[in-house]
Amino acid sequence: MRRSTLFCSLGEILFVTFVILATAGGNAAGAEMARLAESTWDNYVPKGKEVDSIYGDYVLRNKLLTAVIADPIRGRNANMTTPEVGCSLIDLTVLHPQSDQLSAFYPGGLEFPYTLKSSSLGEEETTRAASVELACSSPAAEGRPEAEVTYTLRDGESYLRVTSIYRNTTSTPLTLSLEDIVRADRTFETPPDGPVPFFWAYDKWFGQAYGVYPTGYTLESKAGRRYGTTVLTYSEGAMNSFTLEPGKRIVLRRLLFPKSDLLGVLAEAERLRGGELHPVTLNLADAKGAPVDQADLVLMRNGKRYGNARTGKSGRLALELPPGKYQGQVTAPGRGSTDLLFDVPGSRRTIEVPLPLAASVTAKITDSKGRPIACKVQFQGIEGTSSPDFGTDSGEHAVGNLYYSHNGSFTQILPPGTYRVIISHGPEYDAVYQPLEVREGKEVSLKATLTRVVDTRGWVSSDFHSHSSPSGDNTSSQLGRVLNLVAEHIEYGPCTEHGRLSTYTPHLKHLGIESAMATAVGMELSRSPGTVDHQNAFPLILKPRTQDGGAPRTDPDPEVQIRRLALWDGGSDKLVQQNHPDIGHVFYDADADGKADGGFKRMFGFMDVIEVHPLQGILTMQPKGEDGTRNHRIFNWLQLLNQGYRI
Repeated sequence: MRRSTLFCSLGEILFVTFVILATAGGNAAGAEMARLAESTWDNYVPKGKEVDSIYGDYVLRNKLLTAVIADPIRGRNANMTTPEVGCSLIDLTVLHPQSDQLSAFYPGGLEFPYTLKSSSLGEEETTRAASVELACSSPAAEGRPEAEVTYTLRDGESYLRVTSIYRNTTSTPLTLSLEDIVRADRTFETPPDGPVPFFWAYDKWFGQAYGVYPTGYTLESKAGRRYGTTVLTYSEGAMNSFTLEPGKRIVLRRLLFPKSDLLGVLAEAERLRGGELHPVTLNLADAKGAPVDQADLVLMRNGKRYGNARTGKSGRLALELPPGKYQGQVTAPGRGSTDLLFDVPGSRRTIEVPLPLAASVTAKITDSKGRPIACKVQFQGIEGTSSPDFGTDSGEHAVGNLYYSHNGSFTQILPPGTYRVIISHGPEYDAVYQPLEVREGKEVSLKATLTRVVDTRGWVSSDFHSHSSPSGDNTSSQLGRVLNLVAEHIEYGPCTEHGRLSTYTPHLKHLGIESAMATAVGMELSRSPGTVDHQNAFPLILKPRTQDGGAPRTDPDPEVQIRRLALWDGGSDKLVQQNHPDIGHVFYDADADGKADGGFKRMFGFMDVIEVHPLQGILTMQPKGEDGTRNHRIFNWLQLLNQGYRI
């Protein structure tokens, strides 16, 4: 690992940085509010991997941030695992660069069914003012107070004000816990469980961080068991539950703010508590003066870890830091690490951080006729070289030690060293194995021809069951999923996200490879248990920007659910796939008590195919799987064939 150390100090020099934020709505002063509809969509909907906006939602925006509040109605779901988000904050991003990564912020948790009370819009679709506001209310119920939540965005403020009021309109005292729920999924870093001055979450891979800052209360955060859920509990001293007397109310105020990195969130929190901040700019460039992208900065302050940030294409980090002695480490792809030492305040406000030239590989992969071909390229470190880690498995082109190319041409930075490279395009093409030596500051060429060696005329390679971030149970980029499919030579890949209709077509168009993979709008209709109630169907008719894309809803009765799916879109032709079924449960034992009761046999008439996985032990003819409890689907499927069921 290459390391160097820079020593410098920072001065108290007043300066002003003018940032021009290009927004869809222009640069006029004021806060804006809009109701999403066909006429307002293009101008107001934010950008980002986790955007869940649809028609009917409310957008609050100023020149610093965009926030989307879900339409306060029952049945408004962000995705399969983020249900009942009516009046919740579902999208939040800085305005430049936009990158929404928030699944949801539930004010009051999931306890209150909110409806619209008032908004700054009135009867208009859009409005602009010094301050805009959206208020929702929930009536009192047994053991539960009346609740009201108000979102306020003011011109020039870098945070969204969220105020909850709980009123006891009954004649008896009520016990109340003040809680919110945050969904910030697996690519996020969050603080350890316990008391915190404020809550933060940072996704360095997709460039967005969030802060929740309470006013008047102490805060404790506790991570949930699934899907990046964190419960925020507000207290007064040691009191974390409150007795609300008849006729009394409790007011909870917090400020929510997005930033591009954790250091930005920490600076905002320091500003809110009246702390002292000083501007610091780091310019990261290589020996030729080119800015360094995707360089990670980790800062220690007065001997303790403080926070981190990541550069974008400009290679520049404009920071605001409280006074202290800072130790920093910059780690850049293919360039090793560089240490920094500086004081704040000091004598300079800009630090130039020189980094070595990176090594890189430039690839050109073609088929046997010299045409560009999608491919997966794996870089395995050998002879003492570690395998590279390009980034999160939720990413797109560069994932772990893999590069997914849609056309065989790319350039990728690599740490200097020796590698074995495996280039492939699915099982019908021979993989190519090549040695590769990469030297510091040098660019090396990688060329290969992928030859098709399996004759599959009359057959189509396909994947009927594929998920990405819109499904809600993972954070994979949908563009990354498409790259994975085409690189593995999937010739037909319908889009089958959980609980919603979606499409891969925009990604194929964006990449310019519409001819590489046929596709269709589809979905997986999913509820528990997954061994009975998970069914895929395609093709279906997408209704863009509506709840679930116009998909059918689940049903507690599996026979009703699969029939609804099969007959959707007026009984149009479609394939219905029963996913990973427990065949005994479906066909013989509906209540799973071990006694035959006929099962859910009415499902059979709507199944075209069943999905069987994993393939391990596929020829082991035992009723149970290797663990002795899991249903062996191939064995039981053969028994179905013996009894005349043709699936």
